[in-house]
Amino acid sequence: MNILSDEDLKTYMSYNQMYVTKTICDSDFKTLFNAHFVYKIDNVVIDWFGDNHVCVQIYSDGNEYRFYRTGSRLALYAEMKHLFIPISEMYEAWKLS
Repeated sequence: MNILSDEDLKTYMSYNQMYVTKTICDSDFKTLFNAHFVYKIDNVVIDWFGDNHVCVQIYSDGNEYRFYRTGSRLALYAEMKHLFIPISEMYEAWKLS
C-alpha cells in the first residue's frame, strides 16, 4: 500500500496487528514500542504543527502512546511504514516464499 496522506497512514495502521521492527522511545527515552513484538493498533491520531513537526498518537490495548517527529510528511509516512508492518503482509510474503 502506498501511503501518501495522513488518512492513508491511519487506514494502514488502524485495526491491524502490527509487527514493530525497531524500538520506539519518547522524548524521555521511555520505551513505547519494543522491537520484534506485535501490537494491536486501535487508532492513530496525527497532529501537524507547522510544515514539518508532527505528534503521532497511537492507541493500542487501551493505552495511548505519543511521540514527536520532525520532517516532511512523506518522510513520516516512509518511517512509519518501515517501523510498523502488518502481520497480514508478513503472512502473504511468507506464503509466496
